[in-house]
Amino acid sequence: MHGIDRTIHQHANQPRGRDRWDFGQRSLPRILDNLEPEILLTVNDIQMVQHIPGIMCPNTINLNAVDLPSKEYVSEEALINQLKGQMQKFKEKFPRTTKWIQYAPQDGDPPMPQWEHIYRMADNVVAMSKYGQFVFKQWFGMNVPWIYHGVDTEIFKPLIIEQKNSKISL
Repeated sequence: MHGIDRTIHQHANQPRGRDRWDFGQRSLPRILDNLEPEILLTVNDIQMVQHIPGIMCPNTINLNAVDLPSKEYVSEEALINQLKGQMQKFKEKFPRTTKWIQYAPQDGDPPMPQWEHIYRMADNVVAMSKYGQFVFKQWFGMNVPWIYHGVDTEIFKPLIIEQKNSKISL
């Protein structure tokens, strides 16, 4: 798209207390709310992105059924009013307009069956190899494109070693 200024924000995963990694589970909602990106591109194993469907389009609402500190049950009418208010907020925010593209390794088969719903929640899935593309088709019935990882050919070049009147190429 020519003539359109775009900004790329890269947010590296950082430990969140006690050197525990959360893979964006706590920070991603805030980032999506603040930046409102058009695209969320993830480049990770499925275990590292399994929380994203619940962030992109949560399917639960919390209501306060007990009044604190009185420990009294809230009336049915108060619960209905809470629900209406929560539903209004929910409808204003979800589903998000951000498109999720999952660049996903699939390097073994059979894959875990519970991963399918995570892949299907992404707007687009891209396999990292032809083999990954095959696995997506074979096990999940998904026709996905594949793109190999990029290589900087200025840094990574064929290495030629001279050895006693012969050449070895690595």
